[in-house]
Amino acid sequence: MNVVVTAVALGAVAEANGAAPTVVSDAYAAVKRLLDERGIDLSALERRPDSATQRAALWETLTDLGAAGDNELMAAARRLVEVIGVDAAEAGPAVGVDLNQVEAEFLRVQHVQSGGSAVIVERSRFPSGIELTDLNAGVGRGNHP
Repeated sequence: MNVVVTAVALGAVAEANGAAPTVVSDAYAAVKRLLDERGIDLSALERRPDSATQRAALWETLTDLGAAGDNELMAAARRLVEVIGVDAAEAGPAVGVDLNQVEAEFLRVQHVQSGGSAVIVERSRFPSGIELTDLNAGVGRGNHP
């Protein structure tokens, strides 16, 4: 479900910038339509896509609805993240990498450029370790690590 939350936050940033390519707008509209059909209101996250609180609220709602098993929604979210990475990479810096309640054997994060925090990991577990390389935080806001 984290891919859905990330996709919505990235889509909201891309749309807020006002210059999202048609492929991004279309992919974002598809995700929003699917969420709307499931009764999920995105207005708070769209207003504050950089808010960890709003992303956590969406994650909780998706969890409560069992969205992890929603193949159509997951595919649409993955498609949105993919097209943003290709056609609207500037949407990424407002979000960075934000993981919450993830369990995996190992975490590797590379090549992150963020206007805020580069990586946030909360309530997660990686028994074999974490590798972080080539992270740039606070980009565009002076020299903040």
